[in-house]
Amino acid sequence: MTLSTPSWQTIQQAADRLRQGAAHEQAIDIYTQALSHRDVPWTEYCAMTLARADSRQMLGETAAMDADLTALADQAAKRGDYATRATALTELAMALREGLRELS
Repeated sequence: MTLSTPSWQTIQQAADRLRQGAAHEQAIDIYTQALSHRDVPWTEYCAMTLARADSRQMLGETAAMDADLTALADQAAKRGDYATRATALTELAMALREGLRELS
C-alpha cells in the first residue's frame, strides 16, 4: 500500500515553484486553493500564508498582504503560537516600512 501525497501538498509545491519563478499572481491563486483544504497542518498553513503574503507584496498588493499577515497573527495568538504571531507581525512591519521608504 502506498501513501498518496495530500492534494494540498501537491498544490503547495506547484505554488512554491510559481513563486520561485516570479509568477506571483498565479502563485497567489494556487496558494489560496491549497489553503482552502481542511487538512492542512498548522505549520504548513503558516508557511503558505507567509509565502502568499510575500507574493502579494511583490505585486504591490499592500492591503491584501496586510490582511493575510494580520489574520495569521490573530490566528496564531488564539493558538498560543507566539513565534508565528511575531513572524507575521514582523513581516508586516518590514513590508510597510519598505513601502514607506519607496515613497520618500
